[in-house]
Amino acid sequence: MRNAGTSKLCALAAAFLFMVSAAQSQTRLAVPSYQNPGTSTWNGWAAQGPGGVGLMIVNLKNGDDTSYKSSIDTAIQKARKQGMLVIGYTYTGYGTRDPKVVRQRIDSAYQNYLVDGIFFDEAANDCNATNTYFPSNYLYYQELTNYVRSKGGAHITVMNPGTPSPDDCYMSITNILVNWESTAGYAPYQTGYIDYPWTHKYRPFLAHDFGCAAGANGKCPQPCQFPQRGMGLHQRQRH
Repeated sequence: MRNAGTSKLCALAAAFLFMVSAAQSQTRLAVPSYQNPGTSTWNGWAAQGPGGVGLMIVNLKNGDDTSYKSSIDTAIQKARKQGMLVIGYTYTGYGTRDPKVVRQRIDSAYQNYLVDGIFFDEAANDCNATNTYFPSNYLYYQELTNYVRSKGGAHITVMNPGTPSPDDCYMSITNILVNWESTAGYAPYQTGYIDYPWTHKYRPFLAHDFGCAAGANGKCPQPCQFPQRGMGLHQRQRH
């Protein structure tokens, strides 16, 4: 979800909760924050450490700020040294954005901040549909995810259609797929979420929608959990 406004949601983003392995037996947050690294909100999330926040997503002007800022670099590297994964952000216009431009944004994120991967926002929902630049959306995103894996760090890719995907073809190329996104509370999930059978083949992730005001420490009251119906973030382990 691109940053289209300034509403004070928790971390100014819909924060996604995801399950780690059973051996770790804990739940951690993935925070797609519209706060720059180093702000009080960012620091509040980072202070919880990798036991509470496992993944932080850096969105600098929707990924289009390609300039280097030492203060942002310092905050990102501090979070990484604590054991949290920090990934960059770029949007793909639902498969209509020129992949050359997307690769340039990926390059900037890695060159400036040595991130652990990339969050591809506005991903096309149907992987089999025809794409402007490739024969299919699948091939468009395959090329981009492979490009990330040619970089350093943890090579993590997250794709965000923001809506339920009709099949699991993207799971063969990405680490995490977001199949629900909302900042409008619980009602849209109740009426709009489609529980496709494929989602139950993968380790489930729970998506949470935060609508509270963030405190100075970056924390919110416990959000209402969505029923676990295979929705949210889905992960395929890659080695």
